[in-house]
Amino acid sequence: MDMTHTDDIATADCMGQVERIAASLTFARSKQLQRLLRFLGERAFISLATPSEIEIGTLVMQRKDFDPQADSLVRKEVRRLRDKLKAYYDLEGRADAIRLLLGGGYGLTCEKRISGGPRRRPRLLALPLRSLPALRDDADFLIEEMLLRIGGTGDLELVSMTTVLSLRNRVGDIREFAAEARADFALEGSLRESDGQFVLTAWIIHGQSGTALHSGRFAGGTAGDIVNSFTDWLREVPLGIALNGNP
Repeated sequence: MDMTHTDDIATADCMGQVERIAASLTFARSKQLQRLLRFLGERAFISLATPSEIEIGTLVMQRKDFDPQADSLVRKEVRRLRDKLKAYYDLEGRADAIRLLLGGGYGLTCEKRISGGPRRRPRLLALPLRSLPALRDDADFLIEEMLLRIGGTGDLELVSMTTVLSLRNRVGDIREFAAEARADFALEGSLRESDGQFVLTAWIIHGQSGTALHSGRFAGGTAGDIVNSFTDWLREVPLGIALNGNP
C-alpha cells in the first residue's frame, strides 16, 4: 500500500488521528494507554521532540523519582501501546486513511494512505432481525435471501450467515459486533405483522461510530414479497462512497 509520511501530513491530521484512536472502543478500557498515546502524539507532532523514558515515567505514569534502571513500567506500557495500535488497525481502523506507527523507541510517526489506489468493497454485517418467535423463520429467510442476492453482485463483502446467527441472542454494543466481524457497516432491523402484512424496518449503522446512516421500511403479504424491495434498497445505499470517499 502506498503511503506518505509525517513530514508531508498536517499536524492537525496526525493529532486528529491520535484523538480518534484514543476515543475508540479498542482503547476504551485503557486510560493509561490513552494518556500515553496523547503524550507521544503531542511530542511527535507538536513539540517535535522524542521523549525520554524518564519523562514518560514521570509525566505519564506519574512515578516520582522514576528510575528506568529499576522500573520497567514504561517499557511494558509502550509494548502494550504498540500491541493496542495493531489491534485497532486490524479491526476498527482498517479503513482509516491515516496510520500511527510506534517503532522500537518512543517516537510516534504518522503515515497517510495515498489516494488513487484500489477502492475497497465495504464489509457488511447483517444482524438477525428482531421479531416475535412466530416470525423467526421469516426473519431468517429475509436475511439469508438478501445475503444470497447481494453476494452475487460483488458490490459488498458480506459476513457469513453462520456468524450472523451466532449473534442472535447476544446483547451488547453494535460497534463491538462490527469490530469482531471486521465489518465497516452493520444492518439491523425488525420484522412484525400489521393488518395482515409483514413489515420490515431496517437501518444501516456505521460500524465504528454506531451512527445510523440510512433507514428503510418495507411491507408485503409474505416475507418473499419484501425481499426484492429490501434488496434493491440495500444495493442503492451508497456504502462504497461512505467508505472510500466521494469519487
